[in-house]
Amino acid sequence: MRNGRELFNTAAVGCRYSSALNYSELASDDNGLGFFEESPTTCSEDLNSDGVVGMGDLLILLASFGNACV
Repeated sequence: MRNGRELFNTAAVGCRYSSALNYSELASDDNGLGFFEESPTTCSEDLNSDGVVGMGDLLILLASFGNACV
């Protein structure tokens, strides 16, 4: 208490990353819930969309190997 009055936290919580889809210019505290536009994958072989054609993609392919396409 200060001079008989309580001090209240008046921080506005929201996303502070200007590149986020839900950016809030009014937010003074970041809540960690920023939504970002995903960039499209440039390789059709990148099955797990991590930006690299690697072991994870091979495992996805091998897991479905031999399955009938419907």
